[in-house]
Amino acid sequence: MTGIKSNTDLIKKATKIVEENLANELFGVSELANELGISRSYLHRKINAHEKLSVSQFIRRIRLKKAKELLQNTSLTVSAVAFDVGYSSVTYFSKCYHDYYGYAPGVERKRIVSETPVKIQTLHRRNVIVPVFVAAVVLFFSVYFIFKPGTKKQQRTRSFAVLPPTLNNSDSTYYFEGQGIAGMLIENLSKINEIDKVVPWITTQPFADSNLSDARLSKELGANYIVRLNIGEENNEIYVDVELYDSEVESKIWFDQYNMSNDNLIQLPKEIAKDIAEEVDAELSNEDKMELEKVYTRIYEAYDLYTKGRVFWNKRTENGVRNSIELFKMSIRKDSTFALAWAGMADAWCILSGYGWHLPKKGGEDLAKAYAQKALELDNSLAEAHTALGFLYCYSDWKWEESEKELQEAIRLKPDYSFSHLVYALLLDIKGNSSKARDEINIALELDPFAPVLHYVSATLYYNQGDYNNSLKECEKILSLEKNFASIHWWLFKNYYKKGQGKEAADVLISILKLNAFTEIYANEVEIAFEGAGLEGLIELIIEITNKVKNSNPDPKIRLYWESYLPEIYAISGREDDALALLEDYLKSNSEGDRLVRLLNNPDYIPLRNNKRFRNIINKLGLNDYYNSGV
Repeated sequence: MTGIKSNTDLIKKATKIVEENLANELFGVSELANELGISRSYLHRKINAHEKLSVSQFIRRIRLKKAKELLQNTSLTVSAVAFDVGYSSVTYFSKCYHDYYGYAPGVERKRIVSETPVKIQTLHRRNVIVPVFVAAVVLFFSVYFIFKPGTKKQQRTRSFAVLPPTLNNSDSTYYFEGQGIAGMLIENLSKINEIDKVVPWITTQPFADSNLSDARLSKELGANYIVRLNIGEENNEIYVDVELYDSEVESKIWFDQYNMSNDNLIQLPKEIAKDIAEEVDAELSNEDKMELEKVYTRIYEAYDLYTKGRVFWNKRTENGVRNSIELFKMSIRKDSTFALAWAGMADAWCILSGYGWHLPKKGGEDLAKAYAQKALELDNSLAEAHTALGFLYCYSDWKWEESEKELQEAIRLKPDYSFSHLVYALLLDIKGNSSKARDEINIALELDPFAPVLHYVSATLYYNQGDYNNSLKECEKILSLEKNFASIHWWLFKNYYKKGQGKEAADVLISILKLNAFTEIYANEVEIAFEGAGLEGLIELIIEITNKVKNSNPDPKIRLYWESYLPEIYAISGREDDALALLEDYLKSNSEGDRLVRLLNNPDYIPLRNNKRFRNIINKLGLNDYYNSGV
């Protein structure tokens, strides 16, 4: 900072440095700070205090003032001027110029000409002067209302997708650090009120190492802005390159490089989020600033282990979730007050028990509840923990009002957390409120259109409403996203059964049987059963195979996979007593809480609804008021 004695000196020197680097489109905040020999944060404070601008806006203003000077005093084209002041995209240059001056750069010279006095020749005949005058007036007002200074434009949606980071080094040394930075960058961008949408981390994962262009990714992910991160090492220093693509101008509009170290790994995603917000003119409220400055842990090792755990948790596989639990445990050992790590434990055990990967389910659900409550004791503002608790109150405890309270609080705290909307949709459907359930799952799908589990719930809701065509479409969507999503095969079968499409139902049943070696031996019996008794023959075969699995297969997960759908199969085939006996057994043991609660809206149980035993189950679940309301 040699030679800088005051803020004014700093501004003058910064202006001179930017002017010397105008043609370099990569010259940004980091480069200016380095040239001045000061930190980025110090530079930001000084520029903001003196100019009421961010550093990015300060640099942009200098570029645009020079552009105006060139347009007024030279014969350079708009394209040439754009390149001379550091814009590789003429479209983006024109947008920035118009945003700053209120008119397009191509109008600049016309404005100069129009300001030069011109004596109108009176020798022209009136029939020539009038059309020319009218045309001039029309042109003037057209240009004025389109480009007039101060015209308020309709604010476009600020939606972002942060892609999985790329690594310059082939040994993937910084894989987890990069994943952690990207995940927390998404989290921090989501906290800024003037940013409308940030695509969830799990949705962008399939696009890792994608060769798709930014324009195509923008369409695929439904985001106006694409953020790319690249991590590398040079001269024993680790750096993160950040690029921002804008779909409106179809060009990269911003680039910056950040140093990465253990000391700043927690703070770095916050810094990047603030810089991106500045670049897209998203103003940070005091509330936003407080949220971004919130410190969950000051122990780097705890944070590092937590981010690694989330990477595994996001895989949503049994091994991935179990690995995440071990990492969350290690994180908690480093910092027992780290609420996010406790919330991670709750999320992991919700998935393990909910997917049937931990049996008995009740044991896993109890653990998840304890972890969620611990997280909320430490930090009551964690939407993830409120969502986990809402899920458990619903499926494990059947406390409907408590569940709704937790889920509404989660949505209030974090409106763009798709899992909160998913669980709330399930709760509303359980309570019989089909229309609101559809609204909630639609919100979740808009937030995260590539998550198979959201389409699974959507398929369930369509099925419950008797909309079998749309339910089938959702099933097909799931298989296009995750071909090994085993549970969806039963929904395919039931939809085809309801539609009377026997051949398709038979094909799906063969697919179900081939999922494991124990049941694969029965695949050849499907065609015989269908030819002999049609759809009802398939139902009889399912019941026969399920009983064999129950009695002979040692794997509890395979038994659960077949048994969990048996009450519905009994009900639709007219075996009411068998269906009710199973439901009563579930009620007594609470072994299948997630299946048991879905009685109110499930059309499979329509034949049972006037049965006294069925009404008794509804009453013991605490759903009688909703049943009687006829919602």
